[in-house]
Amino acid sequence: MADCTEGEAAWLAALGRRLAVERTRRNLTQRVVANRAGVSLPTYRKIEYGDPTVSVRLLRRVAARGLGVPLAELVAPDGLPPL
Repeated sequence: MADCTEGEAAWLAALGRRLAVERTRRNLTQRVVANRAGVSLPTYRKIEYGDPTVSVRLLRRVAARGLGVPLAELVAPDGLPPL
């Protein structure tokens, strides 16, 4: 992992799972969310996987444009494990 602690890796993986849950709740495919957000499908898959090389800017764009939800809502204190 790219200079990522175990805690950070767990947090990113949890965020990726949360994005996947929100996507499936909306009956959207990964491809649809990626297209809405303006990212490639492989990049979107990295996000759901919790890849630490993905920027916060990209996470915000995927949440807002791809899913129509602010990133802050997905990372609310009750939503992800603490770092």
